[in-house]
Amino acid sequence: GGELRVRIRQLPSASHGLHIWPSALLLASYVHRHRSLLRRLPVVELGAGVGLPGLAAALLGDASSVTLTDRADDERVLRNLRDACSANGAPSARVVGLTWGEMSPHAAELVRGMEGGGVVLAADCLYEGAGFDAFLSTVSALLGGGGECWCVL
Repeated sequence: GGELRVRIRQLPSASHGLHIWPSALLLASYVHRHRSLLRRLPVVELGAGVGLPGLAAALLGDASSVTLTDRADDERVLRNLRDACSANGAPSARVVGLTWGEMSPHAAELVRGMEGGGVVLAADCLYEGAGFDAFLSTVSALLGGGGECWCVL
């Protein structure tokens, strides 16, 4: 229960990653209702965009850690995510640029952090056919040690 308020800055005329999409609202609501399932688990949001589901997980405080990720080459989206973490009083939430399907140092660190299991969040991040295999490869790597993917496509 209870109400959760999250401050998000949208830039509707900008890239896909700077909008709140309906599936993000649905996933954030699911995170809120099922937050006890996140207790003491690391959470990684893929394709976070404005980061609503991941911020919900961070603000609820049940997860052991929360990392919000989006494309490594989209600094505008990553900067907006960092600003949202600050604006919502979630300084412990990390923001990481991540290219799906590539095992960068950031990706390897995330995989290590999920070795005992964790939860991957993803909302409306597969809107084009391209990227599906890379997305599944990244989810598989992150959840190799067990865990769940809460995904709304």
